[in-house]
Amino acid sequence: MNNRYEEALKKIKELYNQGKLDETVIFTIGFLNKNYTDLTTNNGIKFLNNIEATTSEWIKQKSTFQVFLIRGLSYSYKQEYDSAIKDYSKAIELNPQYQDAYNNRGIAYSDKQEYDSAIKDYSKVIELNPQYDDAYYNRGIAYADKQEYDSAIKDYSKVIELNP
Repeated sequence: MNNRYEEALKKIKELYNQGKLDETVIFTIGFLNKNYTDLTTNNGIKFLNNIEATTSEWIKQKSTFQVFLIRGLSYSYKQEYDSAIKDYSKAIELNPQYQDAYNNRGIAYSDKQEYDSAIKDYSKVIELNPQYDDAYYNRGIAYADKQEYDSAIKDYSKVIELNP
């Protein structure tokens, strides 16, 4: 691994130990190394595997919802949706008000074609934050995938209203 990547992991661990870690920090710092930006390459997969190993170690030390969310994102990128859903569910258990965990779990359910579960999660996001336009958009896609076009159009219209 190159030095910049190792520095990024060191910085991530420092921020985690200071309680300042969130999903944005880990991916922003990790992607400083341009070789890891394309997750479809071997280097990208190595990056995701390293994130999983690192977050798994952090979970042993201190379980926070952010760590489960980060590892869930890594599993999602690798299309390991059952593992992602499990981690998103744990993040929700630890912080039931965290909208991104519901949204990400909904996306994983959609990727598994479990649209009713996805819709339930997107609806929870909207309940928590009616201005969260991505949840309306994602729920619209799930409705369209279920061929519930009137509901999909309603959600897409809300997205346009919130974000013209």
